[in-house]
Amino acid sequence: LPLVAWRYAYDELAERKAVLKVLGILVDLGVSRRKSHIYCIAGNEPVEACEQRVREIRDWGCVPVVQRRRPLDWTGPPMPLPTIHDWTPRKLMDFQRWGNRLSHSIAFNAYDPALNHSGVKVNQGRLKPLPMVAS
Repeated sequence: LPLVAWRYAYDELAERKAVLKVLGILVDLGVSRRKSHIYCIAGNEPVEACEQRVREIRDWGCVPVVQRRRPLDWTGPPMPLPTIHDWTPRKLMDFQRWGNRLSHSIAFNAYDPALNHSGVKVNQGRLKPLPMVAS
């Protein structure tokens, strides 16, 4: 089977230098930047830092694969996940969708959950509230 993509992660801004080194090695070997699918965890740093990482991945000509932060020892329900920094469960879901579908065309602060992958409004008023977990 042909190799479809090279997958590696950029989960913190501190990893930038290492990620660029890997990208440089792949480019030197003739691998197209579009074949670099770079995982980007959302929620482990403040929103602004996570957005910066997604934008950098796009600027490098690579494909960001945004995933929500889930603690390694998490045994609770799939939603809502515990959050840190300035995140909420809804903001994590919205950021993941924005990063994987719309980050090439709009900033996260302009994101609207009613936008589809083409940036067209759909399903207005159909978002359901997230279930709340008793504390």
